[in-house]
Amino acid sequence: MIQINLSKNKSMIYSVFKENPNLELDINDILKFINKDKTIISKRTVYRSIDKLIDMGKIYCSSVHDRKRKFKLSDINYCEVICNECHDFKKIKIADKNKFKKYTIGDKSFDITGGYIKFYGTCSKCLDKI
Repeated sequence: MIQINLSKNKSMIYSVFKENPNLELDINDILKFINKDKTIISKRTVYRSIDKLIDMGKIYCSSVHDRKRKFKLSDINYCEVICNECHDFKKIKIADKNKFKKYTIGDKSFDITGGYIKFYGTCSKCLDKI
């Protein structure tokens, strides 16, 4: 496995995601977590660091709400199952994550370093109501 060294700012931002693995965070949320420790970091620096962390596969843009991008920790160890009716979600551990480590499409081979899988459907409680 390749060890990737992160700059101080990227490391600080990445640790916010590691400490809050289930949260979707926008830039302002990230700044609030960082400012709790009385650390000052500019919004521009957070944007640049987020872009680099996305390029590295450490986090991903999970959604856009009110024209604000939300980010989440990349994790190939779990997938998310979300109910379309009640919006309840569960994280499910992927039994054999090695299936996702290497992938080939056509003549291109990929080493997967991060990502997230979401499945949508209807949970058993909502199915019982139908």
